[in-house]
Amino acid sequence: MHFTSIRRIHFETRMFASLLIVAVVCLFFAARDVTRDPLMQAVGQLTRLDHSNVLTIAYLVSAALMLVATLLRMWAGSQLTSDRVMAFPVQTDRLMTSGPYHLVRNPIYLADLIAVAGAGLPLGLPGLLLPLLFFIHYSLLIRYEERFLKQRHGRAFDDFTRRVPRIIPSLRSVRGLMQASREFSFTRDGIRHNATYVMYILGCVAASRSHVFWHAAVIGLPTLLDWAFIHTKKGTFNFHRAQPLHLGEEHHA
Repeated sequence: MHFTSIRRIHFETRMFASLLIVAVVCLFFAARDVTRDPLMQAVGQLTRLDHSNVLTIAYLVSAALMLVATLLRMWAGSQLTSDRVMAFPVQTDRLMTSGPYHLVRNPIYLADLIAVAGAGLPLGLPGLLLPLLFFIHYSLLIRYEERFLKQRHGRAFDDFTRRVPRIIPSLRSVRGLMQASREFSFTRDGIRHNATYVMYILGCVAASRSHVFWHAAVIGLPTLLDWAFIHTKKGTFNFHRAQPLHLGEEHHA
């Protein structure tokens, strides 16, 4: 199979790859004894807190990060609309540069990175795998997508890339967030289709008392499954409607 076709398949199945990363890391490491985790022990020594308090704080910080990720995702999703966010092929009809796109060129991916970083906190050292693997996964997706955006929007896209970083905010883009905040708005579509982590926030609050990772995971599962189902449904419907990108175009992107 041609390398370009592999990258296209990776992009069009990105949602399933994301779920697989989360499932594998959680299943392998969630059952381990976190009390012996070197990262948790180091945090305890630095803060002079016992393991129980460190774990409580980890879950509460995780809930806070999930809230930030949810608000950012809803804001960006309100700008893009679910039909574009959940489409399987690359969408190049519009170049989004307003709202959260003053901060980074891929705010939804940034929201997901914040969320998985939060989800990994209670897992200790192995939890660092989640944001690392997602960063690699998303970097590949972004590079593939940007080839088509550059092809379609040319100089406008080049100007955008000079002003705004890909996925990690810069000092310059953070200053631009003040301008973006004036464009802060939600739509019903953006809220409905980007509430991926809402129940996980509640799950982390519950787990901050029980210290059981699976309490957070099980409570957070309904909104994650809802998002996966709708993503698959909308993506499949739009995939059959959309005109596919030709490999000849990809070679010249």
